[in-house]
This record gives sequence, structure tokens and C-alpha cells, in this order.
Amino acid sequence: LKSQLPVGITSIEQRRPQQELYAGNLPSNISMMHLDSLFSKYKPKHIQKVENKKKCYAFIDFEDSEMLELAKKQLNNTIYKGRRLVLHRAHRNRKEHGSRRGGN
Repeated sequence: LKSQLPVGITSIEQRRPQQELYAGNLPSNISMMHLDSLFSKYKPKHIQKVENKKKCYAFIDFEDSEMLELAKKQLNNTIYKGRRLVLHRAHRNRKEHGSRRGGN
């Protein structure tokens, strides 16, 4: 049986425009407390820190696109603890479909 959504209900991505920001080139020793402090004035809903042996980055979810754009405008290319921050809208399809390492 093919499942269908009720009339007027669409997938989450269609209901809510993407409000997630990617923050890359973070210092490897950045704590969640420092991430919270860095983004607090932009009122993030959720911050997910991701780190491995080579990289440290985060996905920051915002309530509205205005705060996302303001954070991106004010923090992109700024130096934070010796690192130049790279901020842009997250590419959700990459994140949701698993990593390049394979598996689910």
C-alpha cells in the first residue's frame, strides 16, 4: 500500500523552509557552551556540533530565516579563536541521506 499524507499536509521540508545554518572551520576544542554563546543573540532553536579527527562544524537551526541571515551576515568570514568561520545555509539533502562513508 502506498502511504499518502492527508490533504493539506505536506512533508516537513515543504511545510517549513530550510532554517538551518552550517558553521564550518570551527576550532576543534570549541565547547557547546561557546557555540551557544557565539549564536545566542540570533536565538537558535537547536545547535548540533559535529566533530571528527579532521574537522569540527555545527548545524544551527533557527525559528526564522531573518535570524539565520543575520547570523550568516555578521559571523561569516569572521575570526573566532584563530579560525575564519565559514557559514552558509545547510544542504539538508546531504545530511539526511547519510554520510559518504556508507551505511545508514
